[in-house]
Amino acid sequence: MKWIISVIVGFAIIEQGRGDENKPPFSVHLSPNKSHISVGDDPRSFFVIFRNISTVEQKVFEQWNSWGYRNISFEISEGKRRYNLILKPQSFTRNFPSIYLVPPGENMVFRFTFDSNWENLPELPNGETEVSINVIYKCTASDESKKQGVWAGKIRSDEYKQKLWSYRKQ
Repeated sequence: MKWIISVIVGFAIIEQGRGDENKPPFSVHLSPNKSHISVGDDPRSFFVIFRNISTVEQKVFEQWNSWGYRNISFEISEGKRRYNLILKPQSFTRNFPSIYLVPPGENMVFRFTFDSNWENLPELPNGETEVSINVIYKCTASDESKKQGVWAGKIRSDEYKQKLWSYRKQ
């Protein structure tokens, strides 16, 4: 009987360990620079914050290279309309898989601007519109992510109720 209980406890510990391996090591958050986020002509910057919620240092590809360039995207919902914003593809004349190191419990802050470099920007009338925004981080597993020890997976932020300020010159 003790042997059976030991086996069951052993399997439970193994399964618990497996679950932790797949748990994302980051939480991701939106931090606007003002009471709104702007799109259109002359938009202002806002920030995305990655927090390392693991107990070990984590690696993230830098955004200037092809491995990290399109890893952060946004989902904006306005009424029944949904917009998936991702940076437009670009060519890289200089490209290597450089990384950021994020210590346990620390943050990495990324600056963004919803300008013409984004696909699927909402075409909203000038003025404020109430929207919901989610930040999505997705790093696809690759030879480089494995070689560099970069976590690969997908993380979705909580939903943020936000004012989206749209201004386009007529």
